[in-house]
Amino acid sequence: MPESHISDRSHASTAGNSQTLLSAVAATGAGGAVACSAKDKVAHVFGTFVGTVHLEGSMDGTNFFTLGNLTAIGKISNTEPWKYLRGNVTAYTSGAITMLLGS
Repeated sequence: MPESHISDRSHASTAGNSQTLLSAVAATGAGGAVACSAKDKVAHVFGTFVGTVHLEGSMDGTNFFTLGNLTAIGKISNTEPWKYLRGNVTAYTSGAITMLLGS
């Protein structure tokens, strides 16, 4: 599975029924891509931050497209059958941004 990292703080991991796409990220850039099998997915963004985070999908693990974005705590739902998903912080001022993916 292709992965790109912005730092050691940004990674893709699994815990229970959720996957961590971004973990307390404090910089711009994309987190690691995770392979997805479920069609219905929800990304939950939380933390105290000033910035913009995108949920991105890809069919090949290389070319990613924005599926939604948030500038505050919230969720992005997606029902399209993307093979890979990742979080991407496109603007950052302060705080720590975490994004979890559930299906």
